[in-house]
Amino acid sequence: LSTGEVAIEIEDTGRGIAAGDLERIRRPFEQANDPEARRGGVGLGLPLVDTLVTLHEGRLDIASEPDKGTLATLRFPANRVTLLAEPAAESDAPAARLIAS
Repeated sequence: LSTGEVAIEIEDTGRGIAAGDLERIRRPFEQANDPEARRGGVGLGLPLVDTLVTLHEGRLDIASEPDKGTLATLRFPANRVTLLAEPAAESDAPAARLIAS
């Protein structure tokens, strides 16, 4: 990114998350209000990731639409990141992409 910030994007084409649930799922032991989407989790994964990213002065952005999927973007400021290798070319990009400038 032009600011030197690094972003990691994770995207799926799953059930998606309703707008009303996006803030709640960041709290420990909370889950989306979709009983069909619950698969044995206890609601700690996203709060843990959110806390760790915040401790590194970054942020976790989540964009989602029901029945279309979810895009989670972890953003870290340049002063918190050391790149050890060049990001993969777009044509070789895996499901999780590292975006850096």
